[in-house]
Amino acid sequence: MNDFEGKNRLLLIAYIGETEPVPYALLVTLILSSLSMDYFAFQDALEGVLEAGLVTTDGESGSDAHGQPRITYRLSESGRQVLDSLGSQLSQAERNWLRQHAPDYIRQFYENSLAGAAYRMVEDGFMVSLGQAKDGSSVQVVFSVPDEASAKKAVSRFRHRADGISKYIRRVLLEDQ
Repeated sequence: MNDFEGKNRLLLIAYIGETEPVPYALLVTLILSSLSMDYFAFQDALEGVLEAGLVTTDGESGSDAHGQPRITYRLSESGRQVLDSLGSQLSQAERNWLRQHAPDYIRQFYENSLAGAAYRMVEDGFMVSLGQAKDGSSVQVVFSVPDEASAKKAVSRFRHRADGISKYIRRVLLEDQ
């Protein structure tokens, strides 16, 4: 491992330590927004800290709205020790960026995220579950469809057109016609 790879790993555990438990999508957003490393360097660093046991994953059941497994990252005890010992090697600018910007990225991520889109087979067809958190409100919709083709269609359309679904539901249910 060269110094550059070590620096990226240290920076990554600092980001995880500041935001844990941090979902993969938020972690990628933070790293790329900070301009600290590109996506490929991030992937290498993530693989390295996982293999070294510095970071652990918590998997949740199901997948997110983009079909990816819901995984969050936390520092292991070894990761905390490394961060405590070597964190001062990060530049002041890197530490300041993280402390100043992470709270806003976290807030935006959770206020504007697709909570999930999935389906499963049930006794009389398929159960579709769709969820979204947007603009400070959230909505969860569960309904059944007769066949898998309909379930796939609903999930696919939701993933591509979900923006604003909570506003639509509020408007339909709460506004006087």
